[in-house]
Amino acid sequence: MKNVFTLLLLVVSLVAAAQTEGEIRQITYSAADSTLLFNPELKPFYHGVASGDPTPNAVIIWTRVTPENITDVINGSFEVASDLEFTNVVASGVFSTNAERDFTVKVDVQNLQPFTFYYYRFTVGNATSIIGRTKTAPAEGADSDRIRFGVTSCSNFQAGFFNGYRFAAQRNDIDYMLHLGDYIYEYAEGGYGYNDETQRGHEPDFEMVELEDYRLRYSFYRLDPDLRRVHQLYPFITVWDDHESTNDSYKDGAQNHTEGDEGTWEDRKLFAAEAYSEWLPIRNPDENDPIKIWRTLSFGNLLDLIMIDTRIWGRDEQVGSTQDEAYDDPNRTIMGKDQLAWFKEELSNSDAQWRIIGNQVQIMLVNTAPGQPLLLDPWDGYPAERDTVIRYIRDNEIDNVVFLTGDIHTSWAADLAIDPFTLNTPATPDGYTPLTQDGAIATEFVTPSVTSDNFNEITGTPPGTSAPLESSLQAANGHIRFVELDDHGFMIFDVDGDRAQAQWFTGEILERDTTPTRLNAMETVSGSNRVSMAGDTFEDDSTNAPNPPEVINVVNSIEAVASDEAVVFNAYPNPVQDQVRVQFGVSKAAKLEISIVNTAGKVFKTKEAAMYQPGVYEYTANMAHFEAGVYFFRIESEEGTLSYRLLKQ
Repeated sequence: MKNVFTLLLLVVSLVAAAQTEGEIRQITYSAADSTLLFNPELKPFYHGVASGDPTPNAVIIWTRVTPENITDVINGSFEVASDLEFTNVVASGVFSTNAERDFTVKVDVQNLQPFTFYYYRFTVGNATSIIGRTKTAPAEGADSDRIRFGVTSCSNFQAGFFNGYRFAAQRNDIDYMLHLGDYIYEYAEGGYGYNDETQRGHEPDFEMVELEDYRLRYSFYRLDPDLRRVHQLYPFITVWDDHESTNDSYKDGAQNHTEGDEGTWEDRKLFAAEAYSEWLPIRNPDENDPIKIWRTLSFGNLLDLIMIDTRIWGRDEQVGSTQDEAYDDPNRTIMGKDQLAWFKEELSNSDAQWRIIGNQVQIMLVNTAPGQPLLLDPWDGYPAERDTVIRYIRDNEIDNVVFLTGDIHTSWAADLAIDPFTLNTPATPDGYTPLTQDGAIATEFVTPSVTSDNFNEITGTPPGTSAPLESSLQAANGHIRFVELDDHGFMIFDVDGDRAQAQWFTGEILERDTTPTRLNAMETVSGSNRVSMAGDTFEDDSTNAPNPPEVINVVNSIEAVASDEAVVFNAYPNPVQDQVRVQFGVSKAAKLEISIVNTAGKVFKTKEAAMYQPGVYEYTANMAHFEAGVYFFRIESEEGTLSYRLLKQ
């Protein structure tokens, strides 16, 4: 099967290479994978639906309308109901979207009931989206028996299949999903994490720099059925890490950004933030500043969820080593002074039993040898500010602080102490004693990557061979109570009045996997401020959750929708000045001819007819020499013609 598919790709490539009037590239992936075979029944809501940032009386609902042509405005409506059949509609309204927001839709639905499941859908013309399910937060001051989060991070499409999302979507007992960063990756196809076995490439095929690049990448990722499904079922609460912009970013630059050659960092950072705000169901605290995403969501008396940005809001540049004179500069910051002040206030003002921190990078200290941190990009590289935070928690006697973290592609649980490498005694009260766990002030649980390279993949060794390193890390770092370096998946974080418990579920990424393995379970007992083995574990408990909506449950009355062979998802930039890139999908094998024509039907660029296999394609053409006016990107087949309007300036 794979050899046949490779041959088909070669045929398409030879056809493209023989033409000089534009290039067509298929996004590569395994023939056994239906990940990027878009479903024409979803028209025009190919990217599904999503919800996020629940409050007791409101939630953001999201979709993206793929226009048949660029128009000034697309108008539609939405409904929110208490039942799957929509016999009891509790909220409804209209929306407008356009190219300025990439035809995405975000509605902040108000006047809902606390801690309640709802269903929602969108309509444009006579087409209706799939039905999404969401849930509001508990009321202020309300007592909740339990809240359960799915926790994910680091989903590099090129590295493998999104089974971590798939595992979460197979359950029906999660209240909310936390995504702690690296939702997308910026690299070119074949770059970081690319796996020959899965052949999951990137669209666009080059590194993201401009706004249109980020939009194309989000559009591409959101066609993945496992990601689409988990968004359909659960409200998401998100923060970014670095790869939503570029690797090892900070407020004034990034390791993977070249000023000048790749534009300015301020522009690139803004482009990344704008696309993030468009494509994710986040309630931005400041509508005029998409860079600001730190915020608090309250869940009754049980917990406050404080989402912080340790990446690009206020972070100073990383140092190269502990010998750098800036390493322990008390003025260096990972959060920014204004966010740090806010964070302290949120911790102190919280009346909830638990204070849960949505945190991008590890705050636990990890040494490979005395005085030698494993990494300097996490809080380890900002020792003064880390010390300030941990001391503030201790000195203000703030109990039940739990950091939930992503970024490092591996699974961890640790006690947080000011100085975990010095024994805790009356003479050294900042220390930590591993045997008794005296000196523990807070706790941290780290979710593994969905797909991004783990330690064994970086070293090219089989899974499980990292066990000696795991043992040596725990021996050198007594505050680390659990570490696993080789598995991918997701974490469930379950909170009740007695304890907050983390369970890790892992599985395969080289093929679509439906059978997760429970890796471990750790917890922190209320008031203990330390990690312990879980006394009990939890299974999929769906007794309080209503039935999930079906994967495909649209009620479209578009007669031709099932026979659509192709769709244009995006065309950037449009209006066109020089080069245009068109992202389009083919739903079934067909002989297609592709061209650019003007309003009179004159052909300016053409690709002679060839067989196209199902998948996602990118068409690139230079229109610099075209006269200003209206043109059409046209796909012709035996079943008809698709024309997508392009405006040349």
